[in-house]
Amino acid sequence: MGCTFNAVLNKDNRKNKTGRYTIFIRITVDRQTKYFSIGERIDQRYWTGRVNHWVKANHPGAFELNKMIRDKIELLYQFYFRQRAFGNGVSMQSLSAFFHKKIDPNVFNEYVAQYIKTVRGKSLNTLKK
Repeated sequence: MGCTFNAVLNKDNRKNKTGRYTIFIRITVDRQTKYFSIGERIDQRYWTGRVNHWVKANHPGAFELNKMIRDKIELLYQFYFRQRAFGNGVSMQSLSAFFHKKIDPNVFNEYVAQYIKTVRGKSLNTLKK
């Protein structure tokens, strides 16, 4: 089962009233593709599409936007590899739920509580003690 994550600008060829395009993360699982917005918009002239340098350096928030995109993609890859390590299947629904979850993974207590609710009994003997 293959799974890829890429950053894409302007998937629908639509811009908002100010002339900016939405940045999306494209998730592909078993040749099924879905796009998820990261909630940021930029002008097309600032977009390169190169990995880790998606937004050009002359954009005022280039470092922050590139870091945001990189962090989202890294979190998705971590979730994917964790699911594979525990022997769980990875589907578009599970990736979508993980991408749209409302808790912050940096807040440890909330993260653990959410993890126990969603993955209860699926990890390797950690919850059986």
